[in-house]
Amino acid sequence: MVRRCENAVRGEIFSHAQIIYCNIGNPQARDRQPITFFREVLALCDYPALSDTDKTSALFSSDAKARAWQILDLIPGRATSAYSHSQGIKGLCEAIAAEIAARDGFPSDADDIFLTDGKVDVIVHNFSTIGFDAPSSKSTTILWKSRCYSS
Repeated sequence: MVRRCENAVRGEIFSHAQIIYCNIGNPQARDRQPITFFREVLALCDYPALSDTDKTSALFSSDAKARAWQILDLIPGRATSAYSHSQGIKGLCEAIAAEIAARDGFPSDADDIFLTDGKVDVIVHNFSTIGFDAPSSKSTTILWKSRCYSS
């Protein structure tokens, strides 16, 4: 936490002891309620036995249970912790391609879909693919269309 900041020439810039959380990757830090459905599906995919017991079955919606089993059926061995192809799990890529085609009315190819754990990985992958080396590429500019996070 920064409590006091000063510039060598101008002196003190600000003095503040309050923390303001602005992490766009963690909406709960901004008092947003978590979207329960996704958390339920993730928990059930990681530990499917949760949906099979009387004690825990009431914790999860029937929609989340159904979606978790749909996803697990696409994963070889139903093992969410195992390594997969670097492009993503083939069955999930195929399901996503089918949804995109149905939504957009145009064919979508699962081989053109890459599943990652976030935008930064995609950016790094694309920059390295085109041979962009930031420190030595001072005259190169790359424009990247990026989705904005809601506030």
